[in-house]
Amino acid sequence: MFFVVKRHHTFRISRISRLCAALLLLLLLVPPAVSVFSAAAAPAVLSQEEAVINARSTDKDVSFTVASSVKLKSFATGDFEYTMYTLSPYGYAILCDETGALMEACYEESVLPPYPVNRLKSFYYGGPLHYFVLEKGQYREIHSQNMLTNTELDAFAALDRQARSMAFRISSSEALQTVEISPQFDSAVYEVETIYFSCLNDFGVNEEGTCTVIAAAILFGYYDIFINNAFVETAYRQGDGTNEAFHQLLNSYVYGSQSQGAIFIHDAAAGLNRYLAARDVTARLRAEYTSSNSAQAKILNELADGRPVIASMKKSLGAEWNHSVVVYRAVFDPANPLGTATLQMHCGWKDDTSHRSFVASISWFYECGYITAAVGKTTDCTHIYVPVPFAAKRSPNRIQPIGILCSANA
Repeated sequence: MFFVVKRHHTFRISRISRLCAALLLLLLLVPPAVSVFSAAAAPAVLSQEEAVINARSTDKDVSFTVASSVKLKSFATGDFEYTMYTLSPYGYAILCDETGALMEACYEESVLPPYPVNRLKSFYYGGPLHYFVLEKGQYREIHSQNMLTNTELDAFAALDRQARSMAFRISSSEALQTVEISPQFDSAVYEVETIYFSCLNDFGVNEEGTCTVIAAAILFGYYDIFINNAFVETAYRQGDGTNEAFHQLLNSYVYGSQSQGAIFIHDAAAGLNRYLAARDVTARLRAEYTSSNSAQAKILNELADGRPVIASMKKSLGAEWNHSVVVYRAVFDPANPLGTATLQMHCGWKDDTSHRSFVASISWFYECGYITAAVGKTTDCTHIYVPVPFAAKRSPNRIQPIGILCSANA
């Protein structure tokens, strides 16, 4: 007798159901990040604005994204020409809407955005470090509470037009022909002891508008530590920099019996060089200010050659709004126009951690102060710049000079 065994469809379906149930359970139990069926997670796509912001970031370990934004008006047009982006996880950036260029940014955890997220107010952008609101027909600086005069309003408008005209789109194909960048570096990032400057809090206090002298004290302190310890006498050294007494000493050389206050770099140079001569250092502070373009080119070339500089922004606004800083880093593509470069700087504000790594467009700057050896001295001296690990600078013992800058007794 033969038996015919029939395979029932119900058996096949129930077995498939059990397999599907087991597979579903496996998917539920295995985390998505390690699932054997999942492909590698695709990186987040950044917007055009976020790409610019991250390209000029001072913290490459963090990916910054836009959390919110506020539109800002231009003094030149009265229309919305800029946008402030509040960033995640922290920081902020201000971009020019028309050109896509970064105007300023701060990538520090401690920083607060300069404008409140309030879309009911008329906010105006006056360039790096100057933030205004129009209330009851008056332009008020948000932090200082100062009101703009008609003359200052015209000056801000003129500066706004100049800065935006320089800030061509990052993707512009127009090559820069007027600036000779040193071929020492292949990278578009030119920097000098970034960690040192971004952590520096040893310098005097600016209470009378002496920002140019504060910047000179920071610069001389750098040269004293890294190049030649004849720049600053022992009594004026403090930690990784200099003390308030050194600030006042330089003030005495710069201002003499005159009242202290805002001063252009080229006007302060004579007094600062008298100080250097008194220290038997033949290095001198020179200033480039014949045109904003030549000053901006000088800033980049000095950084490319390994030398930090003093730089001033907003000449047309006069002493009250002008500010001098120490620039120690630049991000620049020689194939693009000069106005697309951004500078990283120490603003010289005591105990203000967020403005030791402040970033601003080079288009707002008009003057550069830089250190050079004195003309006419026939000595065989070499300026040697050798980076030193920051841990060494933080040690309790003062580090020895690591290079030679021509001195009178050389």
